[in-house]
Amino acid sequence: MLPDVQSLRLANGLRVNMLHDPQASRAAALIHLNAGSHHEPPAFPGLAHLFEHVVFAGSREFQGDERLMMWAQAEGAKLNATTHANATAWFFDMTPAKFEAGLARLVDMLAQPLLAEDSVRQEVSVIDAEYNMLTGHADSLCDAALSLAFNAPARLHDFHVGSRASFGEDIPALQRALTHYHQQFFTADHLTLWLQAAIFHRTDRAGRTLRQCLFSPQRLSAGARSACSITRRTPSSAAS
Repeated sequence: MLPDVQSLRLANGLRVNMLHDPQASRAAALIHLNAGSHHEPPAFPGLAHLFEHVVFAGSREFQGDERLMMWAQAEGAKLNATTHANATAWFFDMTPAKFEAGLARLVDMLAQPLLAEDSVRQEVSVIDAEYNMLTGHADSLCDAALSLAFNAPARLHDFHVGSRASFGEDIPALQRALTHYHQQFFTADHLTLWLQAAIFHRTDRAGRTLRQCLFSPQRLSAGARSACSITRRTPSSAAS
């Protein structure tokens, strides 16, 4: 039996899809961004992938052992993220008892990432190692060759993992590019939040959870401070 899906739209336009699964023993959250490698600036190939990585390094409200990466490991949560040509996603699942605390961390790291210089430099090294590993991976090389073999618009071939060479040595300039990417794409019209758990079958509890975790005053931009109400999407808005 497929989970029951309740679709909501917050007052600031953020889409929320809540999957009610009464049999679920764990709760999960995924934030989907409608931007990826094809949306990064030409000067920094791989910037979208770098952004996917560096947000885990800390946010305004959660740093050190309290940031999602470290906290999730300590709490037995599963955590992942992925970057594609036109989309990026961050995901975690865990036992329901600590789910709201995990959701608060997930949201804060995407709403208020620190993008600190040391973290950017460290993740450049991580991605450069990943790039070097992929250059010796037969399946990855085959996929790259096949993508270039087809007669298609050049943009369709333009996907970048990133490397030290593509990012360059000017870390402050890279920080500015990451900040601009965040400001440009992390708006309600580019984002969708997916939630799945047994506990989200009641709209009133879901509304409280979302208001507390997503829209506390500390996590609101000046233009979104009136977005605390949650409303059921009508048929006419469900397709938007």
